[in-house]
Amino acid sequence: MAIPKYLTEPNTYQINREPHHSIFRAKNEKNLNTGWRLAYFDDAALVRDDFYLDEELRANMKEVKVPLSLELQGYKKPIYVNIQYLWDGSEEILPPNIPSKIPCGIYFNTIDIESLDKIYMLRFYGVEQAFDLFINNCFVGYSEDSFTLSEFNISSYLKQGRNEIFVRVFRYSTASWLEDQDFWRMFGIFRPVTLVAHEKDYIKDLEVIPTLNEDFTKGSVVFKVKSSAKSVKILFNGEEKNIEVVDGSAVALFSVAKPALWSPDRPNLYEYRVSTEGDTISSSLGFKRIDLKKGTITLNGKRLIFRGVNRHEWNMNSARCVSYEDTEKAIITMKQNNINSVRTSHYPNAPFFYELCDEYGLLVIAEANLETHGTWTRADKINFDSAIPNDNMLWAPAVLDREKANVESYKNHVSIVAWSLGNESFGGSVLRDASLWIKSRDSNRFVHYEGVFNDRRYDVLTSDVESQMYTPPEKCEEFMRENPNRVFMLCEYSHAMGNSCGGLIDYIKLEEKYPNYAGGFIWDYMDQSLLLDGYLSSGGENGASPSDYYFCNNGLVFADGKESPKMQEVFHAYQPFKIHIDKKEIWIKNTSIDLDLGEFEIVVMHDKDGIFIESKSYFINLAPECVTAFDQPFKFSDGDESITVMIKELSGEGIIAYEEIRSYKRIARSKVEQRIIQGDRNFTIKTNSFTAMVDRQNGFISSFVKKDRDYITRLPSFAFFRAPVDNDRGSQLCSKLSLWLADQTYPIIDDVVVSDNEIISHFILPATKSSVDVAYALVDDGSLRVKMTYHGDCCYIFEYGMSFAFDKVEKVKYFGLGPEENTVDRSSGACLGLWDLNVKKNMTPYRKPQECGSRTGVRYVKYKDLTISSDEPMVISVLPYTSNEILSSYQFRDLPPYNKCVIKVLKNTMGVGGDNSWGALPRDEYCYKIKDNETFTFYIK
Repeated sequence: MAIPKYLTEPNTYQINREPHHSIFRAKNEKNLNTGWRLAYFDDAALVRDDFYLDEELRANMKEVKVPLSLELQGYKKPIYVNIQYLWDGSEEILPPNIPSKIPCGIYFNTIDIESLDKIYMLRFYGVEQAFDLFINNCFVGYSEDSFTLSEFNISSYLKQGRNEIFVRVFRYSTASWLEDQDFWRMFGIFRPVTLVAHEKDYIKDLEVIPTLNEDFTKGSVVFKVKSSAKSVKILFNGEEKNIEVVDGSAVALFSVAKPALWSPDRPNLYEYRVSTEGDTISSSLGFKRIDLKKGTITLNGKRLIFRGVNRHEWNMNSARCVSYEDTEKAIITMKQNNINSVRTSHYPNAPFFYELCDEYGLLVIAEANLETHGTWTRADKINFDSAIPNDNMLWAPAVLDREKANVESYKNHVSIVAWSLGNESFGGSVLRDASLWIKSRDSNRFVHYEGVFNDRRYDVLTSDVESQMYTPPEKCEEFMRENPNRVFMLCEYSHAMGNSCGGLIDYIKLEEKYPNYAGGFIWDYMDQSLLLDGYLSSGGENGASPSDYYFCNNGLVFADGKESPKMQEVFHAYQPFKIHIDKKEIWIKNTSIDLDLGEFEIVVMHDKDGIFIESKSYFINLAPECVTAFDQPFKFSDGDESITVMIKELSGEGIIAYEEIRSYKRIARSKVEQRIIQGDRNFTIKTNSFTAMVDRQNGFISSFVKKDRDYITRLPSFAFFRAPVDNDRGSQLCSKLSLWLADQTYPIIDDVVVSDNEIISHFILPATKSSVDVAYALVDDGSLRVKMTYHGDCCYIFEYGMSFAFDKVEKVKYFGLGPEENTVDRSSGACLGLWDLNVKKNMTPYRKPQECGSRTGVRYVKYKDLTISSDEPMVISVLPYTSNEILSSYQFRDLPPYNKCVIKVLKNTMGVGGDNSWGALPRDEYCYKIKDNETFTFYIK
């Protein structure tokens, strides 16, 4: 057959589909997720025009799960790409043309109809990418837009008894050009299919419009109902009204005195019921008001800062077929970590997502299903001339339909504060016109769109806010200074790929400096790994191409929903109470919308050397946008100490904010005279508590015996080069600093001498044309001092220290910042304490093995009876693998068996970065430059 013409026409985006309307749980809605069978074709052109009469096709159909993408059921392979279209490299086509070969899945099911006196609506909540529908061998309709409801009135096609349904799902159509999101590409029915049996007077659409007066003391609600009933009953806030329907519409107005406002802090909802004789809708609404005034966004009159995250719908087993439970778990995790907002990147979510956000109090930037990134970014080269939709009116109807689908479907959800036109689809008049339609349709929310950053012709008309992505803090400041009356926000920032989110706190600091800074949305919530054949897989690992490989893993949580160590920093950065402590005073600012500090207990705690000393509690009333200060009750003495302020729930169940100051004692250890045994091969320092031997052929400690146990079973090595984190690869830092890997792996021992009660090993580092001296000596507290001195040019280096591979052990202890992994640019959320580390679990399961597990601000680490300490706070990592083993492994299953405990002690390290993962270095203050004669001293005891 010839493929259906409507697949090739951008202007034909639906046939006989019902108009978009608000989505609510319909009365008499029956689930049709069982009983489906499938015939799959690699090429839709091989399907007969009258396929529904093809007995062979029917006979060969196989059972298929609905909802679930076909690739997860053995039909081809799921493919992950970011910008490129799936046909890239296979066919040279330009919009609006589509590939010559279109995979097709023909679904078949039956339904039994007892009575024909109802109106039957067949609902498809998510079908990727385009489909047509046949009932009893008759064509019913066609629809595109994978992520919004497609509903068909099938009443006239039905007969009493058994009815046959055929659904042809096509992998490609012209709409494929509009769905180029950065995610796994699949096709099939991935959200539920239902059948609604309406009475004749059913409610076709409902719009609920709550508004507030200027001082928020009075609220009103307009109910707009579309129905063929003679009248509708509306029950709201204890009042019932019976409203006559005129020309298919009914309108009712209710008033509420002193309404309880809705916010992320207090998601107050009011129940309502709208009914006809044969239909009932029960739902809830909330009162809130969003304003943009003088460059500031306010919610209910108070400054709003988005402390947000982007979220793809994802489940590692079922891909974008996500359950209510999956979604609720994600929202609870966000709320528990002070995340107050989410952007539905980059398409409308399942309807229950918005219901849950209403209930739990999560602000939503509701994004339409639109992205055309690959039309104007090709092989990293920008060509705006080829961008769509731009000013090409051929695409205008389809684009506007997607915006209408988003707005009309979810217009009644109080959690939605803005409509987002889409993502990375350039600019132009088509999107400008779509924005103007939204503004005319809904004046109670603002319109968001980042793409006008690349096309300023209609930027203010298209987007009510300046939205950018991955802009460094200093560039954000530049824009805000020059445009103080324009709201500025980051719809994507702090790219959380692997060991990342370094420097997040630098964005948070912008909140205080610039009233027009409205916060941002971290990219993104969950790693998009798929569990295939028992292993978590990234793009390309299943043999599918093209691919952008592990770039799909950018989550604050892993693919199984467990929090990554990055979440510790997010919790602290996003906390609603900002705390400052110094030696004399504690200062707290309430940046929430509705919380009062008096609802919580303030606990000030003083610890010394990891041991609790004293605490004091306070109860202080403090309204939003207010500041309080009070005397800091404790004084530092002579230990390694911390004073921590915690704001705790009165129930004692949780902490919602905390801050800490620290004081490390100064330690002065002096070298003492000690006879050094000078052998032909080894130099040895022997004391009553230990014996340390230095091998003259390699310059490192070859033996350290304590209590008859030799702790050195493998030679130590230098630590100059780390296993690259994902951002190191994107910025090519691992290439730029690769000479340090050579010198770390193959240093040349030039000489080992004894001088002034020290054993001094002189190493030449030929790749970097530098050298390091390592001096071993006994000091007055009975420790072996190890002092490294670098000689060479001032230059960038990943880390500076030494690595020890000890025998396998389950746990070690350390005194430093924790409890989670932290880095020099991601440690604001860490606290000083004495922590246990499980060595194996400390290997953070980022999708691609990389440097991880580090701790900063460390005074000492204890392995069995061996303690390694430093006079100044140092950085450590404790892992079951060496850096070389990690960097040579593509996947976790490539790592060797766990048979050792690798402890690195470091003076300093390079930050992990996170402004983006494709070129940005860690910021200057977190880039480690080693200087000539720089020393690092640590002690082994």
